[in-house]
Amino acid sequence: MGERALAACRYRGTYDVYHAQWGARPDILTAAFESTASTTLVDGCDWQWQQRCSGPAFVETLDYLTYEAVYIISDVGISVGLPLWFGLPAVGECDHGLGVLVRVESRDEFRKLRKSFRRLKAHLCDGVVAGALTTETVWRCLCGFLADREYHCPRALRVRAGLWPGDNR
Repeated sequence: MGERALAACRYRGTYDVYHAQWGARPDILTAAFESTASTTLVDGCDWQWQQRCSGPAFVETLDYLTYEAVYIISDVGISVGLPLWFGLPAVGECDHGLGVLVRVESRDEFRKLRKSFRRLKAHLCDGVVAGALTTETVWRCLCGFLADREYHCPRALRVRAGLWPGDNR
């Protein structure tokens, strides 16, 4: 499968988006939080151009299941996003576009958040399988779990989960 990552390079209001099979390797992810990040990200992977888009539109169409990390690169530095997939395969909800992109500040936060999110999602999915919860309720609970964090929730998920149109941190 690989440790796939996207890198979105901002330049004059547009983003050039690149992907790499091993872009979320532990050494590259660790380096992304350090001052030497740009050199390590560029030299450490075989980045391939994917698309150019105006504004951060790539986040609206991100495959949240496939990618482990998203790097937003601008003239002020690099920010790291953790894609969290809201899919519930046990009940047939496998849309790769259902998820959020959460900004993280360290590799430790990245690992802890991913682990706790997956654990919570598994417990909530058990509730759906048992007939006690709806998928929409699970999605709202997962967004609630992330309420104190900076994240981007795509419009498709906001609509399907019944969130307010403005619920887009």
